[in-house]
Amino acid sequence: MKKMKNTRKDEREQQPSAGGIHLGHINVDGLENAGKHVDMKGSSKFNFKKIIITIVLIATGAATLINGIPHYNKYLNTPDIPYSIEDTISLNSDSIFIDELCANGENSILLEQVGNIELYLQMSTKLDELHLERYTENVTPVEETENFENDLETKYQSFVALVAQTDKDILSQDAIKLHQLAAELNGYKKIVDSKITTEGYSILSKFGILVVKSSLLSGSGMSYTNIENSRIPWESEEYVINYTDPSTGKEFVTSVPAVSIIHRVMECVYDAQSLEDVAEEELSLPTVKKDLNKFLNYIKVAMFSRYENNGSLKSTVNYDEIREKVKTK
Repeated sequence: MKKMKNTRKDEREQQPSAGGIHLGHINVDGLENAGKHVDMKGSSKFNFKKIIITIVLIATGAATLINGIPHYNKYLNTPDIPYSIEDTISLNSDSIFIDELCANGENSILLEQVGNIELYLQMSTKLDELHLERYTENVTPVEETENFENDLETKYQSFVALVAQTDKDILSQDAIKLHQLAAELNGYKKIVDSKITTEGYSILSKFGILVVKSSLLSGSGMSYTNIENSRIPWESEEYVINYTDPSTGKEFVTSVPAVSIIHRVMECVYDAQSLEDVAEEELSLPTVKKDLNKFLNYIKVAMFSRYENNGSLKSTVNYDEIREKVKTK
């Protein structure tokens, strides 16, 4: 994490350029004056935590060389989860609290927003693969209506069908329609990409916090109704989650090991929060998409994992077991 010392939100003087930056590889000097967010945050001049992570990763890398590929696959090689965020929650509903937490209210809206970001990431990639610039640079303005996603999918399928049977350079009604659809899809892509760059980091950081807190509760045998009593502190030099008992005021501090998937989710949250307020034009779309896809996958892996808390929040299953679980679903 990135500890802030004596930093106030109104002291923010500059934001870093995010072009080419990956989550977990933030320019800490550029984030020196970043604002504090709820539960956590980071700037800092001296990033003690990232140094610790580097040391741990070097050590685990050495262990991997000694123990071989099986060790790497079990504890370091993060699985790819092929399911949507909603399907991932549904498949693990007997063991995680996210479905209860997102049943209604603000969290329900948040889950819908996460699903939209996931869909936009997929559609942005699909639209990239059409190479619309080969047909036209024109952009037909598109309104974001309630049927936006369905309309986009319909236009996409129509374009794909026409491409398969139409020569774009020979005059015909289909060729003209093809170029018109390309301009419309450029309009849809403009909205989709804007949503990704302006809202993606913020939405996933909020949902990541929910996943981290709920993992602590499930690993500690606590009800999801206690989630408001947990906090991820920005001021700590360690990766920890705090829980304060409302009846006694007793604070319990649980550490999160560097190789844990929850540790990876927390790091993504910190880094995403650092980029939330960066101007859209400063963000590199390919980098943002790569960051958000990685973050989404970490969140899904975290929901396929199971936890125990003995003062340190540890997973009770390794990555090979998660891969096997995904295969059998």
